[in-house]
Amino acid sequence: MAKQATHPAKARPAQTRADRLFGTARPSWGQIALAAAFLFLFYTLVYSDILITVQHSLNLWDYLVEGKLGRFYAESYGAVETLGYHTGDSVFYDFPLYIVFALWNLPLWLLRRFAGVSILTNPLCVAWAKSLLLVFTGLALWALGRVCGALGLAKEDAGWARFLTLSSALFLSAVVLLGQYDIIAISLMLLGLEGYLRGDTGRFLLFFALSAPMKFFTLLAFVPLLLLREKRISRILLQLCSAVSLLLLFRLLFHSEVRGDGLFWFIFASELPLSVGSVYLFVAGMAALVLCCYCRPAGQGPREGQWAVYLCLVSYSIFFLTVNTYPYWILYLVPFIALVMVQNRGIFRVNLLLDLILSGGVLLAYLFKYFWCFDGAAASSMLLAGLMGGRPLAVAYSLPGLIASLLPGHENMDQYFIGVGVSAFAAALVLLLVVNCPALTGRLRLLQTKRYADERVFLGLRLAAGAAFCCLPILCYLAAVL
Repeated sequence: MAKQATHPAKARPAQTRADRLFGTARPSWGQIALAAAFLFLFYTLVYSDILITVQHSLNLWDYLVEGKLGRFYAESYGAVETLGYHTGDSVFYDFPLYIVFALWNLPLWLLRRFAGVSILTNPLCVAWAKSLLLVFTGLALWALGRVCGALGLAKEDAGWARFLTLSSALFLSAVVLLGQYDIIAISLMLLGLEGYLRGDTGRFLLFFALSAPMKFFTLLAFVPLLLLREKRISRILLQLCSAVSLLLLFRLLFHSEVRGDGLFWFIFASELPLSVGSVYLFVAGMAALVLCCYCRPAGQGPREGQWAVYLCLVSYSIFFLTVNTYPYWILYLVPFIALVMVQNRGIFRVNLLLDLILSGGVLLAYLFKYFWCFDGAAASSMLLAGLMGGRPLAVAYSLPGLIASLLPGHENMDQYFIGVGVSAFAAALVLLLVVNCPALTGRLRLLQTKRYADERVFLGLRLAAGAAFCCLPILCYLAAVL
C-alpha cells in the first residue's frame, strides 16, 4: 500500500490587538459602521461642563506660571462664550482631577499663549479636550475585561461586557452626549475592583484611593467591598482611611475653597415620616446594605466575586432610587449592570428588557427635569458648528420646549413625563436586582437564552434607543439654525 501523505497542521496565527478587542482578526463592516456612528456622535456633541473645565485647566497653567497656584480655587472662573453657550462656573472639583485636565490640555494652553488661538470657539481644540474621555473609556473597557477574568468568565463574556457598556443608552448619554468626567473615576474603580477580586489588597486600596479624588462616588462601591471581606474594626478603619487619604489631603490643602458638596442636601431630600421623625431613605438603605455586608461571612471563590459585583450594583441602585441625581452620575450603574448580565447569561433577554426599560425611564425623567442638558446648544461647538459655517445659535431649542410650543396649555406636562420615567426606572431596576440576586440564581422560572447573539432584536432596540437620545440635541440644533 502506498503510504498516505501527511501534512503538518497549520499553526494557528497569533492573536492580534484587533482580535483581542473585537473578537475577530478583522472587524466586520457592521462593527466599523457602529464605531463610525459612535465617533460621529462623540465629536458632534459637547455639553458646557467640558468647556468650563477646559477654561479652568488653562487658568491652572496661568496661575502656575505666575506663581499664584494657591489662588486657583479662589479666583479661577470658567467663563464660556461660544455659539451656543453663554455661561460659566467657579472651580468645584477636587484638585487631582484638575491636574488630569491640565496635563491633557497643555497643548491647548500653548496654542492660546503663543499663537493666540481662541480655544473654546475652535472645534478642533474642543475635540482634543473631549478626546480625554476616549482615553479613559478605553482604560475602563480594558479594566472591565480584567474584572471579567478575575471573576472566571470566558473571553466571550468579557467582550460582551465591553459591548454592553459601550452600547448602553446611559453610557451614550453620560459620556458621548454630556461628556462627563466620571469615566475617569470609574476606570480607576474597576482596576481597584479587579485587585479586590484577585485578593490583592494593596492594589484594591491604591486604585480606590486614586479614584476618590476624581469623584468620591466610587466610595459607594468601596464600602460594601471592604465590609464583605474585612470583619476586624481596626482594619476596616485603617483601610477606609487609606481609600480616602488623597481626597482628604487635597481637601485640607484647599479646605476653604472646595465647593460642590451640595450632594449632602440631595441625600437628605428623600424622607419618609416615621415614628417620632423622618427616615432618610438613602441613609436607611445604605445602613441596611452595610449591615448585610458586614454580617455575611467572608469567603473566596467565584461565588464571592458574584456577590461582590452584585452588592456594588445594589449600593448604586440605592443611591439612584433615593437621591435626586444629575444625569451624568447615572454612568456608575453601567459597568455593574453589564457585569451581572454576563454573569447571568442564561436570562440575557430578561436583563436586556429590564435594562432597556430602566434606561429609557430614567433618561425620559432627566430629559424633562434637566432639559438644558439636552438642548440644541450641545451640538453647537464641534462638528456641526464647522459644517454649518459657525452660525450662532439664537434659540437653544429643547424637546420639552418644542412640546410646550406645539401643545399650548400643557406646559406642566413635564411633571407627568418625569413621574412616568422615574416609575419605569424604579420598577425595572428593582426587578433587575431581584432576578440577578446570587441567592435566587437558577430558582426563578424565567425566559432562557442560549447565545448572546440570539437576542439581536433587543440588542438592536438598545442601540437604537441610545443613538436616538443622542440625536435629540442635533435635531434641536438643526431646527434652530436652518
